[in-house]
Amino acid sequence: MSKIRDIDLKPCAFANMHKLRYLNFYVSSFGDANKVHVSEDHEFDFTELRYLSWHGCPMKSLLSSFLPENLVKLDMSNSKIEQLWNGVQHCAKLKEINFGGSSITICPDLSGFPNLKRLYLYNCKYLHEISSSIQDLDKLDFLQLSLCSNLEILPEMPCNLESLLLGNSHKGDAMVCWFLPRIVGCHNLIFLDISYCGITNLPDLDCLSSLTDLYLDGNSFESIPTSIINLSNLERLNIDHCKKLKSLPALQLLKICAFGCTSLEVLQCLPIFKNNALFTYMRFSYSAFNGHLYSEDILYADFGNCCKLDPNISEDIVKDAIRKIQYTREYSVLYSLDDKAAVVDAFICYPGSEIPEWFKFRSNESFINVELPPDWFDYNYAGFVLSVVVAPCLDHQDDEVEYWRIEWNCNLKPKDGDPCVRTGLFYVDINEEQDIRSNHVFVYSCVNISPSELLFCDNEITFQFYIRHDMKQQYKVEKCGVHLIFAQHREEVNGSSRIREDEDVLSLANVHDKCEEEDELIKMFKALCVLNCGMHVYLKEAFLLDSVGYLSVNCLDLDSP
Repeated sequence: MSKIRDIDLKPCAFANMHKLRYLNFYVSSFGDANKVHVSEDHEFDFTELRYLSWHGCPMKSLLSSFLPENLVKLDMSNSKIEQLWNGVQHCAKLKEINFGGSSITICPDLSGFPNLKRLYLYNCKYLHEISSSIQDLDKLDFLQLSLCSNLEILPEMPCNLESLLLGNSHKGDAMVCWFLPRIVGCHNLIFLDISYCGITNLPDLDCLSSLTDLYLDGNSFESIPTSIINLSNLERLNIDHCKKLKSLPALQLLKICAFGCTSLEVLQCLPIFKNNALFTYMRFSYSAFNGHLYSEDILYADFGNCCKLDPNISEDIVKDAIRKIQYTREYSVLYSLDDKAAVVDAFICYPGSEIPEWFKFRSNESFINVELPPDWFDYNYAGFVLSVVVAPCLDHQDDEVEYWRIEWNCNLKPKDGDPCVRTGLFYVDINEEQDIRSNHVFVYSCVNISPSELLFCDNEITFQFYIRHDMKQQYKVEKCGVHLIFAQHREEVNGSSRIREDEDVLSLANVHDKCEEEDELIKMFKALCVLNCGMHVYLKEAFLLDSVGYLSVNCLDLDSP
């Protein structure tokens, strides 16, 4: 529609389309003017309609024909609609409503939508009241009220609500006192966004025991209550641009975003990353097609522009993340046959000008040669950790930075054949609000180079790091480093006994000697048992020596006679 002229809909435009189920008046980009015009008295006969989307609808009131009994989704975002419906409208199949960016002043009675699950009312600048009927919507699990700065009447929230977004309301401390009593009964609430609300004193949030994601960006408090540790399910905390925040209490998280916390000096307790949660909450899947693991989450800590934070604290965070990777990389392979949880990667950013000193390979350039130990495969190789120091260029222009990323190339030289180049990028998405002003250290562990690739290459490989080409005049890579990590042999972790290294080798010898006398089915069954026992060494040695690969294990049908 971005390339067509204005359209004037005639009253008969949709005549006889009684079986129409999908209707979408699409605007190609945000802010584009609506090009479809219709008279206020226009009527539509949409008895079978399931999906109706009209971005930027020019009408001032919602037609009753826009709520047919079979409708499942209604999207009238960025519309001119001011008046919705009077009384109760019955639409039992409706599951999602979006009036975001519209001109409505009141969200009316919703009791006629018993199956409503998601309600979007973001950026409704004139909205000042939400009907009390919302508390009876026991299937509503998502409510978006961000940028509703004039909202005054908010009833008690339904008990099954899982996500509540109230950011950018700018109501100050009164805002917390206003909404908190209304969500006390929301025992299923897992996501809460109260960013940029002008909060100077953050209250205890103990009542939100199920909370996993808490967004507090851009507020003005100096500290976070120590009671936050009681939120045992909390995994992700966003406090970007909390410029007055001076310290953080004891935390156990998977992800913390603290970019631009320019007054932050103290972390009360290290480590900040969860331990048991690494095995409990994070999910991953295994792809037999290319042999790589993909995790839905990573250990993530962004302390960009936190210039008062002690660099030693930042390096301790890096060490903690790598230690947990060492503990869990083994599981990411061992449990790939099961739907278990494991953490496999980490991203960390903090102000600094030096690669961590315990990185074995370091360079004062943007490239580095890495020589693998001759016996690297015998020490439970678990992967690479990469680190770079990025510096703003002398002619850096703050207002020109919109987005940039760090990319890397790895040159592998096979023992036989042509050189191979693997590429990747750091998990960093920095926009105009996250413009680094000084040297920063970035650490990343998601390097998609498998042990099988390294086995057939020379022991020396080369990494090259660079900033995306159109941002080279803004930033540069000053230093880089590479660290090899190896899965650890653990005697005891969280009270569970683990096989020691000497027992691993002994078990391997006994099992391998007997493998030649067993048929393939027996060996596969033993392999599955060994997987669950945590004997990674068996996988490395017995599988390779017997030419039995991971694919055979995954594809074997043990139910076959």
